[in-house]
Amino acid sequence: MKSRLYFTCIIISKLFLFIPALAYGNWSSSEKNAQIYFGAGAYLAKGTMGNKSGSINTRAMNSVVGYAQLGLKSGFIMPFLYGEFGQSEQTTEATSVGNTNMSGSSQLAGLGLKINMQRVYVSATYLPIGSYSLSRSTSGNQNVTYLEPLGFTAQIGFNTDWFQFFVQRRQVEYSKQKLGSTITNLNDNKIVQEDWGGGIQWGFTWSF
Repeated sequence: MKSRLYFTCIIISKLFLFIPALAYGNWSSSEKNAQIYFGAGAYLAKGTMGNKSGSINTRAMNSVVGYAQLGLKSGFIMPFLYGEFGQSEQTTEATSVGNTNMSGSSQLAGLGLKINMQRVYVSATYLPIGSYSLSRSTSGNQNVTYLEPLGFTAQIGFNTDWFQFFVQRRQVEYSKQKLGSTITNLNDNKIVQEDWGGGIQWGFTWSF
């Protein structure tokens, strides 16, 4: 976990130091001033959750996610910090998946890169920090939380004067499980959540 955090910090520093310099000169003179950007949005997603080995049955999930971005915009390229909070509900009947329910909440954070092309944009995020906690405890009254995520999103959207509308693909793998106070490596049984969704974002900038 420490090495992953160190690696993330290194990438963030590189993005914020060098990408704006690369973007400078690739846009019109009116767009060259760097700007701090803050954005907030939400999206709805539909997908699945299970594990890689198949020992946990894959089930359908619906998710509602809210998020925030803090970026450094220079030209048409913007690196950003990202954090999201999501609530996922299992829509598959528990009786068809071994009487288990994986409804829960997630908190994820990482960094991303956005490229604006006039009205259309594309972006991607890397999510190495966070967790997913099941809403229901086990029969032994122990809470279950999945840790050490490795997640990615890919997004394409449309810019308007006030809002951005987008569709997105997300996939997150969790490599550890915390049952009560005991943490174990999941190895080949990593929990995988993946989904498709769409949403809306609003943001504003400060020039400096």
